[in-house]
Amino acid sequence: MEGYTPYRIIKGSEQALVLLTCEHAGQTLPTNRSLPNGDQWLEGTHWAYDIGAANFTYELALVLNSPAILGNFSRLLIDLNRDQNSETLFLKFAEGRQIALNAAMDEEECQFRLKNFYNPYHKTIDHFIGQSTIQWVFGVHTFTPVYEGVQRKIQVGVLFRDEEKLATKLATCLSQAGIKVALNEPYSGK
Repeated sequence: MEGYTPYRIIKGSEQALVLLTCEHAGQTLPTNRSLPNGDQWLEGTHWAYDIGAANFTYELALVLNSPAILGNFSRLLIDLNRDQNSETLFLKFAEGRQIALNAAMDEEECQFRLKNFYNPYHKTIDHFIGQSTIQWVFGVHTFTPVYEGVQRKIQVGVLFRDEEKLATKLATCLSQAGIKVALNEPYSGK
């Protein structure tokens, strides 16, 4: 683990108002970890990472001249987009199949993953916001068009917690560009 950083940073303008985050940017595991044989089918799937999210975050950071912080490992290890008390912080099942990587995890392993992966990522975001002109955090995610056998009817979801006016404006612009968009779908930002 020495020398491993659980996140990547894209530097932007020091006067940037937006910080981009991409919790599910990576699909690999640190060099001292690997997927058990029964989990190999998860490689390259949306269960391992948000396909295309890292590239989109890089491009958006360049266009906006905004900084970005990207997760540097698979969400199968620990999901950076979950609260520490979430039942899906460590994903146990995908498409009805048990995920061996997390099936027999003990408390020591949970604490190891929190300490070495989850906490450093979130502390970096908090530190960055506290030391900058950032007013908004814009998380970049992708979602699969078919999830657990159900076809999704939208192409883009604009999720928000507090900034409904800003989210509505973004959704309107996307809709006017011919994109099927919905607010707080397929998940809620609240």
